[in-house]
Amino acid sequence: MKWKEIPFFSVQQINRVEDYVRFRHCKAYLKGKSDECKDENVLRVECGYSLKNSVIKFRHHRKEWDNLERKIPLKYLSEIGVDLDTLKFTVELDQEEFDRALEIPFYPRIVGFRVMAAVFSQFELPENTSEREAIEVTKRFAREKGFRSFIPARDLKTIYVEPNGAVFIDYYRPSLEITETHVQASSDGSTVGKSYIG
Repeated sequence: MKWKEIPFFSVQQINRVEDYVRFRHCKAYLKGKSDECKDENVLRVECGYSLKNSVIKFRHHRKEWDNLERKIPLKYLSEIGVDLDTLKFTVELDQEEFDRALEIPFYPRIVGFRVMAAVFSQFELPENTSEREAIEVTKRFAREKGFRSFIPARDLKTIYVEPNGAVFIDYYRPSLEITETHVQASSDGSTVGKSYIG
């Protein structure tokens, strides 16, 4: 489709869940276009940041845009020369990698659990615990302790286990929402169980 516009395109070997990099192609495309745009002052003004605004603030936002960590103004993408069709194509490549990563056996290392509102803790699983075994261990723990629990697979999915033994999974398939003013990446699950104690 747009192979020549994406010289960094390569097939990544994903042998373990830990090898998976979410939005790998999309981020590489954005970074390449961003790096080509050398006049930061012009870019800053064109994106609505006056010269009086903090240079540090703009650089911080730009880094977050390039890493898909914040809504990206279409004006910014236009100024750095991003083609939206090419961007959509990179997301298709990222979705293919996501699908391949989901097929790899997952050996969880931790189980998180909610102690009370906004307070989480965790425990470690033995090395080489399979996903199925981890779910069974978590079911027993959740029933005995009465805690909502979860098994995170970074950037891929979170397996939730309720105290009644119910299991459901949130998947973090890479996708972009494109509006008339912004582009926003789908959730990656990074906020699940973030405030831990002891």
